[in-house]
Amino acid sequence: MLARAMMTVLATDTGRDDAGPAPDPAETGRQLRELAALAPEPRRDAVAELAEAEGQDLLGAALAWAVAQEDPWTAGADAGVLAAVLEAMAGGIVAAVGVGNKVNRRAKLLLEAWAQLLRAVECDAAGNRAEAHRRFLLARQYGESAGEWRCAVLAALGTAVCGSAAHTARAEELVPHLEPAVAELERFLGRELPELREGLWLRYEAFELVAAAADAERPEQVVELTAPWLERRAPGALVELAAAWRRELWRLLEEGAADRAVLRAEWGDRLVARADPGSPFRYWLAECFAQAGDWDRTAAVVERLRAEHPDDGPGLLRRLARAHGHAGRRRTAIDLLRSGLSDPPTAAEEEVLRTLVLMLMEEDSPEAARWEAELVRLAGTGVRELASAMPRPAPNRSAPSPGSRTGG
Repeated sequence: MLARAMMTVLATDTGRDDAGPAPDPAETGRQLRELAALAPEPRRDAVAELAEAEGQDLLGAALAWAVAQEDPWTAGADAGVLAAVLEAMAGGIVAAVGVGNKVNRRAKLLLEAWAQLLRAVECDAAGNRAEAHRRFLLARQYGESAGEWRCAVLAALGTAVCGSAAHTARAEELVPHLEPAVAELERFLGRELPELREGLWLRYEAFELVAAAADAERPEQVVELTAPWLERRAPGALVELAAAWRRELWRLLEEGAADRAVLRAEWGDRLVARADPGSPFRYWLAECFAQAGDWDRTAAVVERLRAEHPDDGPGLLRRLARAHGHAGRRRTAIDLLRSGLSDPPTAAEEEVLRTLVLMLMEEDSPEAARWEAELVRLAGTGVRELASAMPRPAPNRSAPSPGSRTGG
């Protein structure tokens, strides 16, 4: 809820100031996601190819799209998409020193400030406190330099909720200290911001609940602890509880308590299952382990998810096979992928088949030709040219990065 409120405040009244027809949010979202999926340099080139008017239209449509989004559970991902596009726009602006480039320099700084704030929102939604705090600090610096006080004040509030001791503060003690900043923002915008205020309260109350739940020995105790609060608070309360829970998982990972993090992730999934089904915490945790090169734990978490979510067979099957493969269990991975294919393979199994072919080619297995022929039958092309793109194991890292919660 807090992430969505910040994103909406940033985007509202920014960008489009013409009286033309409003852009279609669905089409805008599709365009933004396609751009965000590109690597940074191609994305910057794609944006740079737009005429000046087209670039302004895209900026206005992108900010209008951000305001139109309502689902608080997707705020982090939406912020990341928008940030990627704004970064590309900023990267394409030439802002050399000189009087004639003053407007360009401010425009570039403005886009960079917005992008940093959105990246901070993305990291905050993922529970990565340290990176969110760093990004909020940058957004505040850029915002002040550009004279964009909306961004600067939001960033100041963000640093408060992402401070190293924020999770130990009580709502009634800290939120009143943030009230002057919210009031200043309201004066600047000329309107009240009840969702932002509510989000701040809920965030700190969620921190208190998660801290109290740290000593629980059973998931039922967590439910008993949180249920009364969820019943009496706003609909966005569960979103804030999830954000605080993910931050606790980050803390456990940073302390080396990975097994305890797995257990807490399972409890958290039970807690948010009604509003956000699909085991989001464990999907995220599996990706954290994968990015840290901990393939054994990745495989263990995904195996448990497969047992609980049989409908997500292809995506989880591929993720599990990759984990086994990176852990050195190639034959296990290949057998898993083969078990997920029909005879002959169907169109729905194309990605599983593609992964199998790539893995067999890595092994120089004579089986690769047979299965690649099946892939050509289904997709019209093989994967010989993709063999060099087969992912290699990542090095171990002490601090995993936020990951995707989608299987596959």
